Amino acid sequence: VPWAQRGNFGPEDYYLRDMVYFEAFKMRELFKVTTGGYCYGSVDYNWDESECGWDDMTYVESPALESNTTHRITSVTFVLRPRGEPYGFYTLMPVPFAFKFLEDPQKPNAEWDVYDFEYCNQGPYSTAEALMQAYNDGQLTICTVDNSGLEWTNTDPVEPLRPGSGVKEPTSISPAGRRFQVRSSTSSSRRERERRMAETLHQEKKQKIEEEESKRQEHKERLKWVGGMYGEIMRQHDIINQVAEERARKLQFSLIGVGVGHMVSWMGWSFHVGSDHMHGLVLRDITFKGQRVAYELSFQEYFASYSSFSRSFFYFDSVFQIGSFSPLELGVDCPEDAMLLPLVRKSGAGGNSVPDLLCIFEQPYGEAMWRHGYLWGTGRYDPPFIGGIPRTALQVRVVSTLGNYDYIPTISFMADGVMQSKLEMGGFLQGSYGHGHTSNNPEVPFFGTNVRNHLTGLLHDHLIGMKLDLDVGGTTKNSFVTGKVEYASFEEATGSPKPGWYELDGIKFMNFSTHKNETAVHAHEYDAFYVSSSEVNQWGSNKSYEIVFDHTVPRQVYPRDHPLGAATEWQYSNIAVTKFNDSERYCSFPTLYQLNEAIPSFDLKNFKNNESIVDEDLVLWIMVGIQHYPKAEDIPLVSNFGTGFTLKPRDMYNRAAFEDLADNRDTQAPRCVPPSR
Repeated sequence: VPWAQRGNFGPEDYYLRDMVYFEAFKMRELFKVTTGGYCYGSVDYNWDESECGWDDMTYVESPALESNTTHRITSVTFVLRPRGEPYGFYTLMPVPFAFKFLEDPQKPNAEWDVYDFEYCNQGPYSTAEALMQAYNDGQLTICTVDNSGLEWTNTDPVEPLRPGSGVKEPTSISPAGRRFQVRSSTSSSRRERERRMAETLHQEKKQKIEEEESKRQEHKERLKWVGGMYGEIMRQHDIINQVAEERARKLQFSLIGVGVGHMVSWMGWSFHVGSDHMHGLVLRDITFKGQRVAYELSFQEYFASYSSFSRSFFYFDSVFQIGSFSPLELGVDCPEDAMLLPLVRKSGAGGNSVPDLLCIFEQPYGEAMWRHGYLWGTGRYDPPFIGGIPRTALQVRVVSTLGNYDYIPTISFMADGVMQSKLEMGGFLQGSYGHGHTSNNPEVPFFGTNVRNHLTGLLHDHLIGMKLDLDVGGTTKNSFVTGKVEYASFEEATGSPKPGWYELDGIKFMNFSTHKNETAVHAHEYDAFYVSSSEVNQWGSNKSYEIVFDHTVPRQVYPRDHPLGAATEWQYSNIAVTKFNDSERYCSFPTLYQLNEAIPSFDLKNFKNNESIVDEDLVLWIMVGIQHYPKAEDIPLVSNFGTGFTLKPRDMYNRAAFEDLADNRDTQAPRCVPPSR
């Protein structure tokens, strides 16, 4: 990977941080006028004697769109976060300064080019000194950031509370005990080794705690000096690690040999669940009623791109370690009767098995999986009755807190063979400086909405990349079929003349196509998407699984020659179908700097080379997403929203897959499972 395309790891961020401190300090007087007395930076690292420091403000770095494989250009903006104030996340108070760096590994960072200094949509100026000269000459229109009354930025309940809201919410219970089973994926021989290790663990415990504490303090001290958005997220991960470690101590949880994944079974389903540190949740070997449905379902990338009057910016969240999951809270993240399980989580240079990162639970939907009213009262249905079974689903969930947003993937399994993959998200907006009232704000309405006097919520997208390796019918011989409902003459539809009994020579029909070679399609192009097996059911129909999309955007709106287009091939279709290749593991690389040219082995364009996809082992690269045009109700925090897709069996069985389920309405089950904690 070329230096200019690498992620913000280690030295890259330290060198940038140093230059941000020095350049921002040159503009301290203008910062103070703008923010009501706050400034940022220092001429050295003696923060105690600096008039500015770094606690009350921070910067947000993002790649400039002109970056490429040889030029790493970083744009820097600023946000206010006053100490000691009842303040929420720092992205809610943007400060209208920006400038760019051309990072060059061949030069000391003090010699890097720094340019395009902007202040409140004025400029750009070639240097910080030129901007300050314009300020001193009275050539700038001064903008101010209101730092008073910051309670609007936090999520504390607002008095008076709504009547009835103090009553405990309904919760789910398992009246006869859990209906799912979970076991560690470790082998019996490995478990024996772990047992022997545990026998000696208490001998080493004191030394291990001391060593871990020393490493944590060293890591924390290093993180203290990492700047910008990346530094904030790494410190956030460090805090989450501390919370996880404290939970482990309270639970007397051994950090050895568990958490690599879990085998789960429920109502005919079985699968292995684990995690990928950079990319997130991974499920493998998914079977239903003894037949494999999928070899792998995994998340690949969480992407967001923002539009603004001042600049465009974007995030590939895998660089922030999507698999660094947050410990879950029963009653908030998962129902109180959920099972909390460990997973491996990165900690410093290594990794630990950490408790409470994964929850699994069966959730009632409050609706029927199927029902019918047999009301005519004749034959076997006399007297009349209502037939049906309530719908429940086994839910598998983790949470990734990545800066200002939380991402909540949930995989749902239903007893009729349906599987759903959904990602919800929510958090604090990242906005731009707003020029007072809407009528004075150049961001509105094209790029966003005024949500406070000096804050504009910016238009942005959330695009989610997933990998789905289906083995429908338990075989690797699958084909990709699309169908579209059309209207035509009888002969055009069927190839046969209109029967004499038809009054009108026109008919609605499904036009199916089996795609011969690797392809990519959009959700709006067809009415049906099937992955079809070469095997057939009793009635001669090919066993298939159907992909049904929730509300989703059909593609990335940027043209393919946009700087982001080179490395985001996965965003230009809802389904891309390729023949399985073991080297094609990921469609996105964990870096922000994949601009104008992709990392070849992570580029979906290179995976699509026109190979046959008829009766082959197929991989589907799925993109779902939404456009978010913010509103005033997104302050202080955006309510969770999401997108996803559903897999439904089609002709997999000879009749309904739910018919072997019991009707439990008359079953007495006074026992219930207490909360996991």
